[in-house]
Amino acid sequence: MKKVFREWYAPTSDELGDFYKHGTIALDANVLLSLYRVSGSQRSQILAALGKIGERLWIPFQVAYEYQKNRLGVAWDVNANFDAIEAMPELVMKSITDSMRETLGDYSLKAGQRVRDREIRQTIQRYFKEVQDDIISFAEKHLVKLEEEFKTIRSAHTIGFDDVRFDDPVRDALDTIIGESNMGAPLTAEEDEKRRKAAQARMEDKVPPGYKDFKSKPDPLGDCLIWFELIEHAKATNRRILFVTDDVKEDFYVKLHGRTIGPRIEMVTEMAEKSGQSYHQTTLEGFLRSANKYLDAEVAEETISTVRSAREHASSQMVNFGPIDRVETTSIPDQSDPSAVEYELLLTLVQKVEADVGEDAENFQSVGMLGSVTAAAEARGDIETLKRVLNIHFSIGSNLSTVLNTQMSIARALMKAQQPAEAAIYLEGAYADARRAQSDRRFQIGRLLADALVKSGQREAGRRVLTEVISDIEAKPAGHSRLVVSEGRRSSELYRAMFGKDFQTGTNFE
Repeated sequence: MKKVFREWYAPTSDELGDFYKHGTIALDANVLLSLYRVSGSQRSQILAALGKIGERLWIPFQVAYEYQKNRLGVAWDVNANFDAIEAMPELVMKSITDSMRETLGDYSLKAGQRVRDREIRQTIQRYFKEVQDDIISFAEKHLVKLEEEFKTIRSAHTIGFDDVRFDDPVRDALDTIIGESNMGAPLTAEEDEKRRKAAQARMEDKVPPGYKDFKSKPDPLGDCLIWFELIEHAKATNRRILFVTDDVKEDFYVKLHGRTIGPRIEMVTEMAEKSGQSYHQTTLEGFLRSANKYLDAEVAEETISTVRSAREHASSQMVNFGPIDRVETTSIPDQSDPSAVEYELLLTLVQKVEADVGEDAENFQSVGMLGSVTAAAEARGDIETLKRVLNIHFSIGSNLSTVLNTQMSIARALMKAQQPAEAAIYLEGAYADARRAQSDRRFQIGRLLADALVKSGQREAGRRVLTEVISDIEAKPAGHSRLVVSEGRRSSELYRAMFGKDFQTGTNFE
């Protein structure tokens, strides 16, 4: 049967070795962009592995175009995550010291009310004040330490956005291993139109790859155009193709019970029929594992783990991808995936708290786990669970900061799910509450709201909100916190990106 149904058989270990040692190894844009999501040392390991491929390394022209178009956006997202992380120490310490001041002040007042002697009352209040000062001093010392540690982590793991704009080390490194001979040639206008028409017809008929992006991506034909280039390159070079892509949707891979089995059979068949060559594909994680075996690369397990985590975070999917082929990944059964098990436990906690609402639920330890549930559900795009958590917070009277955090998580998940109008609904309520409370979170929420409004077609409403945010930041007293300065800069950048001109501000958010 194997001779007749060759496309249904996964490559043997020897056949995989031939892909790596003698075939063309083509990269997708998401693989190139993943280099911005790892640390400097990990990036060097990946680039060294790619360098071992030599002249057989190749990227389609469409891939090169998508990389150039999206690299700044990816760098912005990575830096935005670290902006939020760097703001955490200040927010945490402010929360602690504010709570401490309120609590000690309350007890100082109560103690003073029990003593008639003015001198004794003043002595007691002085002691409370001394304790407060000592705690604040201790907190400020550790705030500085936390900030220094976070800056160290950031410098080791990220490339600054301005560095990517003006002197991008990732692009420079790629330029040394990808020249004109390693890249597809641009098409003429006539050839491009012809291929796009063919791709459009395939998408409408749900012919893989790429049809899952048909209604969601700005250029839904990109994956199909890349596929056309892969076929032409295999035919021209008379070499088999190994395509490295972190796109793990069902229009690229065969999936069974949540596990990824291998490339779509239709793609393997089409490649063989049109080019006469074998075809296989894997993720960057799978490539790095096999590069260690077949190309004598030296990629650490920690690097491979980071690459996998970055892919899962970027795609907001469950961890359970399973094996891609018999060498490149380890088989992880559904029931033994620790991330999946932990998430199920978190969902069980949600059910417990829901059941106990109305029966003094705030006393249950499970309530304290809702923050973990929120983070995990947002990463997985589990909007329904996020809504359940928000309802719990409303039911038990959680503080405003907790409610705002949950509303923002729901909105971010909705934005990833291409539902900006619904995201705007949650953000409008959060923004109104944050403004009433004069919370500094209103700037971040307002910026997200403006983005959601514009993406849902409410351009003028988005402009009004963003104008209000920037003006509100300008109106704050001198000596902005780092959080406020960061939001001012990001809001101004967003205004420029949305409306094609700078917001006329009198403040330099640097």
